[in-house]
Amino acid sequence: MKWKRHICLIISLIFVINLEIGHASDFQIELFSKQLSQRFVNDIAQDSTGMVWFATRNGLSRFDGYEFTYHKNYPGEKCRLTTNRIDRLAVSATNKLWCTTHDMNGYVFDPATEQFYDPLNQSADLGQSPNIQWIYTFPNGITWIARKGEAYRIDEHRWRPESKEGITRYGYDEEGFNCSRIEKIVIDSRDREWIMTNKEVHLVGDTLQIDGLQAVAMCEDGDRVYLLDRNNKIACFRGNNKRPQLIEMPIEKGWCREINYIGPDTLAIGHHRGLFFYYPSQHRFEQIGITTRVDKIYRDSHQAVWVFTEESGVYRYDLTTKQLKHFTHNPVTKYKGDKNSWAYWREDQYGTVWVVPRHGRIGYYDPVREEISPCYSTLPIPHPSMHPLPDCMPRIGKGICGVLWSPA
Repeated sequence: MKWKRHICLIISLIFVINLEIGHASDFQIELFSKQLSQRFVNDIAQDSTGMVWFATRNGLSRFDGYEFTYHKNYPGEKCRLTTNRIDRLAVSATNKLWCTTHDMNGYVFDPATEQFYDPLNQSADLGQSPNIQWIYTFPNGITWIARKGEAYRIDEHRWRPESKEGITRYGYDEEGFNCSRIEKIVIDSRDREWIMTNKEVHLVGDTLQIDGLQAVAMCEDGDRVYLLDRNNKIACFRGNNKRPQLIEMPIEKGWCREINYIGPDTLAIGHHRGLFFYYPSQHRFEQIGITTRVDKIYRDSHQAVWVFTEESGVYRYDLTTKQLKHFTHNPVTKYKGDKNSWAYWREDQYGTVWVVPRHGRIGYYDPVREEISPCYSTLPIPHPSMHPLPDCMPRIGKGICGVLWSPA
């Protein structure tokens, strides 16, 4: 069930960091809810010029630090949006805003011309229900628009609104592309793009095709690329070698979900059965204290791994002391439709870790007290259950900014 995101306040947290104890103080609060084009905010992004963009139910709102400007589709414009209700935003390397609308169409907004464009000519090419599910923007200037069984690769350095130059389609009905569902598209440090499907893996611009590998995640360690297969396997590519080493995981059957590089010769694997470390040089797997389903794994700059599971709260594993701790502070009331709750993690430029434990409230990790200290508990918030919108919190200005919202 989709949540209705109700904008309550935008918090500009302009803070002074105490570098010795590593936590934030001196918060400045600004209320902007009445200045947006529509008070329901679905997503937030910041472009390379520092402008902050809000996806609302009535188009885009742009904030330059002083005032808002509004952009939506009007009758008579060359590009006709099927709806002004925008759900997701992604800023590309060329500073364009790629948007998905509530009816699952995909568009691009160019701040230079202040115009929307329909790069796929969706009404003609995709029919009335394009069902756009993902938009990926990569630092090499490539943007991907994907739906269930096909994806469009858009080279923004070549693409122009008046033509389809620079657009390449990859679909289930094309020769050599055998899949019914695209799982994920990722890019590695060498700018190689990998298409992961439910039946195979493709390397864009290469003849590499790995049948039977149902990859769900990727990570790198030096010149090695590791693809995690859903069914307890890891494919390791070394250098330019196109024949991977397949590593069987000695783990009871269950789905793999996540793989992350967390240190030299150490990979963390999130599995249906818990958290596992893999040491490639030793070909050894080790389970690390958690035995429930692992959804997300992060590593901070302080030699600690943060793990979100299906349980409430969040785990922190110290790589130095080998201590595992489970935080479940500040529980919030659950509402109808809130089956999973948001879980959020981000380390800011000062090394402060901000986290929302599953079914918990926002806080920051205090390394002195070794606890997650709560934030905003004294604010006049009009709702008892508040969370930051995922991925927007550290993006605004020089400090940290977030949108507090609640299910409506």
